[in-house]
Amino acid sequence: VKVGVILLVCAVGLFHVHPQNWVPFFPHGIESVFRTSSTVFFSYVGFDTIASSSEECKDPLRDLPRAILVSLGVCVGIYCVVCLILTGMVPYDMIDLAAPLSSAFAGLGLAWVPAVISLGGVIGLATTLLIGLFAQARIWLGIARDGLLPGFLAEIHPRFKTPVKAPILCGGLPLCPSAFFYFQLF
Repeated sequence: VKVGVILLVCAVGLFHVHPQNWVPFFPHGIESVFRTSSTVFFSYVGFDTIASSSEECKDPLRDLPRAILVSLGVCVGIYCVVCLILTGMVPYDMIDLAAPLSSAFAGLGLAWVPAVISLGGVIGLATTLLIGLFAQARIWLGIARDGLLPGFLAEIHPRFKTPVKAPILCGGLPLCPSAFFYFQLF
């Protein structure tokens, strides 16, 4: 669904690109690109999840580097394409930093696209939480095997060879505070 939303944004936005918005291509110089790259770095958090699943690979020495590099390459490519389309749709100095894609499409009178983008954002947050749960359970499994956490967290399922109790605890701990705090979606 997330990739579908990104492809939809690219497909619809491509018809509204004005190449004159790319001139000059680096309005503040190439130095500003390198300076602001630290902000973009946080959009790539999550590749450590691939490394934490190494136990489930058939050939981790071969598969993990390939998986990390391919997924990083795909993400960089998608990120660059979306940025090119956004800056082609709206001049760089007029981009709404609070909601760049949604406001760009709303400014074009395409009110349905921001709704789809919002849906993709909610799904993206949910999948990010699930991936975090996946990685955290495997990290706790390794720490428990080393004896630094209780041994019951090192138990794996006999058939599926995946952690059993670590995911329950990783998911259950955040549920406890959520029972005491109010959260409103809409």
